[in-house]
Amino acid sequence: MLRSVCADSPASTWRLLFDRTILEHIRKCTIAKAYRQTGCEDFDLNIEELEAFIAIMYARGLSGARNLLVHGRWSTDSGIPFVTKTMTKHRFCEVLRYLRFDEKSTRSVRLQTD
Repeated sequence: MLRSVCADSPASTWRLLFDRTILEHIRKCTIAKAYRQTGCEDFDLNIEELEAFIAIMYARGLSGARNLLVHGRWSTDSGIPFVTKTMTKHRFCEVLRYLRFDEKSTRSVRLQTD
């Protein structure tokens, strides 16, 4: 599949970094971590929420709010305006708690050659 950047679509640039396959992998690893940590199968994460989470993290860096605590991003005084409209603080913290990029079951094998 040929992938390229469209001048009128910032999302096309985003898709070069995070395609659907990568996002699905992160989603799967994150859900698995939530299950391992809680033993409960109630946690779910869809691709749109994952993209929203990553967008909030990018906005944090772009706005110079790297030193702003997580809770400060939802502050009416010093927060990032679009954040409150994108995801609740509770949900953001929940995703952050479980976020994983690798499969624990294959970690020891990968560490031998990585």
